[in-house]
Amino acid sequence: MLKQMAASIIHRFKKLFILLCIIPIVTAGIAYFMEMGKETTYTASTKIVLGNFENENLSGVSSVKDYFHSEKLKEIKSLEYPIEEVKKGFRVEEVGRNMVEFKYTSDNKKKAEDIVQTITGYFLEESDTLFEKKYENVKNSVDRVKDLLKVYEDEDKFSTEFVNGKEEAIEFYYEQKQTLVNLRKNKLAEPLSISTEYDNPLKKAIFGFLVGIMLSLFILLIPELFKEYRDDERI
Repeated sequence: MLKQMAASIIHRFKKLFILLCIIPIVTAGIAYFMEMGKETTYTASTKIVLGNFENENLSGVSSVKDYFHSEKLKEIKSLEYPIEEVKKGFRVEEVGRNMVEFKYTSDNKKKAEDIVQTITGYFLEESDTLFEKKYENVKNSVDRVKDLLKVYEDEDKFSTEFVNGKEEAIEFYYEQKQTLVNLRKNKLAEPLSISTEYDNPLKKAIFGFLVGIMLSLFILLIPELFKEYRDDERI
């Protein structure tokens, strides 16, 4: 029975030889030219280390991810592309406990670079402004309390109100000093970089060729399996 099956397969192979050879070539060609039609895509990105200046919108990872998915993008006047288009392709990804990555993917390299660079610059400028404001407020508070402590030192009073007021002032002074020490700006961790996504058509052609070989084997062997199944049915 095996001899009959082998003979049948050889006979079919000789009969369909040209077709069986053409199929892998055709599938390889189709895969190659389909991949050739695809455009190269570019992803521009920057990474930012988030600081601490008591503004959750600009220094909290989850809040920053939502920050540019609001009407905020419309405030960036230097963006040269339609806001809806930017909003659709721009994304903020968390890459650490206090780090985010700004990304934009496009088939236009310059467009991807411009959008990420512009948004990054705007974000850092906004956060720097708020940081400086917070820093000045805390510093002024520290200076005022420092002056108040000098008054307490010059006054010769030992009433309960005087002592309590001085202790509260000292406690507040050190709290504000610690706040001043802990304040940190948002900083650019990694400058603008660009990655390219391009699939080699030759790899797809090889894959298509292998698929074609499998299809040829399928055409060659499947009839024998059905023939064996029909023989079993008759028995």
